[in-house]
Formats: sequence, C-alpha cells, structure tokens
Amino acid sequence: MSYHLRREVASVREGPNYGRPSIHRQASTNTRYMQMLLDLDSVPSWHNLLVALCAWLLLAGFVIFPGTFTSIQNIDEQGDGIGNIERWILHHVKNLPLLVVAGVCCGLGAIGMVAFWIRWHSNYVWVCNRVFLPGTLHGIAGLLSTIVNVYTAQHKQWSITARVSAIVEGACLGACGLLFLFYSYWLLDGVKRHHHRELGFDNEDLGPFKKMKARARQASPEPGRIVSDHTRA
Repeated sequence: MSYHLRREVASVREGPNYGRPSIHRQASTNTRYMQMLLDLDSVPSWHNLLVALCAWLLLAGFVIFPGTFTSIQNIDEQGDGIGNIERWILHHVKNLPLLVVAGVCCGLGAIGMVAFWIRWHSNYVWVCNRVFLPGTLHGIAGLLSTIVNVYTAQHKQWSITARVSAIVEGACLGACGLLFLFYSYWLLDGVKRHHHRELGFDNEDLGPFKKMKARARQASPEPGRIVSDHTRA
C-alpha cells in the first residue's frame, strides 16, 4: 500500500463520523390536507375573532327580528292611514328602530362571513368550521325562533316582517348548509382520501363494515395454501 493511500485511509478512520451508520434523510410527505391543518396556525387571530363576531351579529339579527312582529301584526288593515306608505310606517311600525338594528346586524354579519370565505376559500377546514357551520346553526336557531314566535305570540298569523325574516333565515340556512355539505363531504373528503393514499392508509377511506371485511380478508389464509398443506400432510 502506498504512502498516500495509507494516509487517506487513516484520515477517514480518524474522522468524527467513522464507524457510525450513515443516515439517509427522506423528504417528509406534506399532503394538501396536512398543509391545510398547518395553515390553521397561520390564520391571524383577529381573523378568527372577526369571523366569530360576524357570525354572532348574524345570530343577533335573527333573534331581534321576532321583536318587530307584534306591532306590525296589530295593524288595522281597514284604517284610513294605509293608503299613505310613509304615514303607515311612521304610525304603525312602532319597532322600526329595532327592525333597522336587526337588518344592519344581519347585513354586516353576512357581508363579513362572505368576505372571510373568499379570503380563506382554499382552506376547506377553516371555512367549514368558522363560516359554514356557524351560519348553518344560526340559521336554524333564527328560523326556529321565528316559527315559535308566530305560532305562540302571533296566533299563527304571518305578518310581512315574519315572512321576510323566515325567508332570510331559510336562505341563510340553505346556503350555509349546502356549502357545508359540499365542502365537507365532497372537497374535503377528496383531499382526505388523497392524503390517506399518499401515506398508505387505504383502509381509512372505507366505512366501519368495509374495514372489518378488509381486515378479515387480510387475516384469512388463502384457500390454495390450505389445500397444499393438507396434501403435504
């Protein structure tokens, strides 16, 4: 062995990593679903606060609306003042400021929720939990409040304000409910299936009964193998 070769071998043996197993680092798999979960921490806290405030403003408007039904319900439709729209509003709608407050709350809440939906539309987890689910629940609460008020305090008589309130609350419930189902069970579910395929968890896409069947098939031996074992015996 030449002098230079022996020197190179000695320098390698004296190195700090000699005798240690080499570590090959593999790039971690970062799927789209994992990225959505990681992006939840990057959402500013004031965005979470404002979208929650908008959702509560929407609910406040739905709760205030039934308070305007009584004064409108007691209107005498045969009165002389009905011909003049301005006089009719000023003299008969005693809760007009309350109606304005309810409309402003619903308008601001809806605009804010739509704005945050547009801002974070690519993060399906965030929009489902922060926008669509609260909107659906608040729409249900508002619609139930309107129906209960009409069938108890209003003696099953639907005034104009009650009908408008029910239409607005039903539209909010339908829109948010359909978007929640579409994002949760179509878009987000597809992202989850792709995530499971990337990580090799194919059985996670199946239901509980299909998972049991898949495990049973994996645990049961093949018929040909059983026959061959009996034949050998």
